[in-house]
Amino acid sequence: MIDDKKYTFLQKNVCVKFYSLTDYHIRPVVCAWERTSPRKYPVGPWKLTNYIVHFILDGEGVCYYENKKYVVEKGAIFAIAPGKTVSYMQNPENPWRSIWFEINGSDCGTLFEQSGLGNDVFVKTVSDYDKFAAMFLSAMNDGILNEDPQGFIMLSNLYRIFAEIAAEFASARSQKTIKTQLVEKIVDYIDKNYCNDISAGTIAKTFFVSPQYLSRIFRREIKRSPQAYLTSVRLSKAAEMLANGSFTISSISESTGFASPYYFSEVFKKKYLVSPAKYRAREQAAKKLSELNAVSKNTDGSPM
Repeated sequence: MIDDKKYTFLQKNVCVKFYSLTDYHIRPVVCAWERTSPRKYPVGPWKLTNYIVHFILDGEGVCYYENKKYVVEKGAIFAIAPGKTVSYMQNPENPWRSIWFEINGSDCGTLFEQSGLGNDVFVKTVSDYDKFAAMFLSAMNDGILNEDPQGFIMLSNLYRIFAEIAAEFASARSQKTIKTQLVEKIVDYIDKNYCNDISAGTIAKTFFVSPQYLSRIFRREIKRSPQAYLTSVRLSKAAEMLANGSFTISSISESTGFASPYYFSEVFKKKYLVSPAKYRAREQAAKKLSELNAVSKNTDGSPM
């Protein structure tokens, strides 16, 4: 819970302080607090000339950038790089209150990149709201209460904030990388073992994770469940065997890991809209026709 009495600027709708630090690699330009009034229309668009970092104390809304809509809510770090044209639309029923800092300088791009904010538009909610709220409130309070026209106190606060942002989102990126690598290993495992008696449950046991966790990371990374991916691989291999060989339906079913020829035929027809036998007849007929056409072209084009 934010104590509005502790920070006197919170009692105002808008509070802005400008800085005059020059010839420095990272320069604070503005620190500001804003309590927005309810609006039912977007603000902007406008093109930014400096780097801006917002922290949303409460409320919610959206940011529009290049036909994309970013949801901005309580606890969100909302950062924008210069040269980007953006507009905002706050929820008129719950408009946001935010603290924001505007900075420039030759090293700002590097600072944004290394802290995980990138050089585009970044919106992400932090995991520890109280910690980030305290940091932004303290930095804003220092900015308002201290005689610091050149912004050195603000600069030290900004470095602390960016260090915490880097730790917050570097950790998230690291976790994402670990999960991505796990999914890649599981995909490789399925591609090599689809013909065996495996399922989402046995795959989870093989990789020492719960079926729920396996399903969650799989859906996030490749947009389908582990079982759906396994079935897709099996069907693709079966279709390849049907089109290029004379294997029986029973042997194809067994060699691609299906429980029975009946179940295989049922699943196959659901995807390809024809039975395995009709699929084979159609694909092999098309293959023969293609071969005849190729021979015909070669014959027509041969010298007399």
